[in-house]
Amino acid sequence: MEDGTLVYWTRNRLRRMPASGGAFEELWPEQPENRFARHPAALPDSKGVLFRLCDTSCANVMDIWVLDFDPPGAQLITGAVQAWYLDPGYVAFIRPDGAVFALPFDVGPWSPPGPQFRSGRGEDDSRLYPDMSLRPTGRCSCYWETRARR
Repeated sequence: MEDGTLVYWTRNRLRRMPASGGAFEELWPEQPENRFARHPAALPDSKGVLFRLCDTSCANVMDIWVLDFDPPGAQLITGAVQAWYLDPGYVAFIRPDGAVFALPFDVGPWSPPGPQFRSGRGEDDSRLYPDMSLRPTGRCSCYWETRARR
């Protein structure tokens, strides 16, 4: 993060520690016991992170949340597999069906100021599991992998 800290998940909880090493702090003590935090993505100016909150296997419930560091608190953004913050103020996210969307997002008040819009075409095949990587500039590399669901 820009403030010299690392945010990571372990034991299904979000933690932060200095990049130089030292003690960690648990970031969301109020996290529901039956939900697991995964894949944090930094927001500008080290104000917080986007992250996935899901059920035990991340098979039935997957939502994207934002965690604000000051004042501390978490808020649901949308149901999705993964999300990234993009300048100048969007959250791009990918749904389990492979559809890619962007949502205008104001980092200050932590709330989306407008409706989401589709920015990629998904397939209507429940066996598709999307994976994608985005840079802050919006440059994307994507692939869709067929997996059998259990």
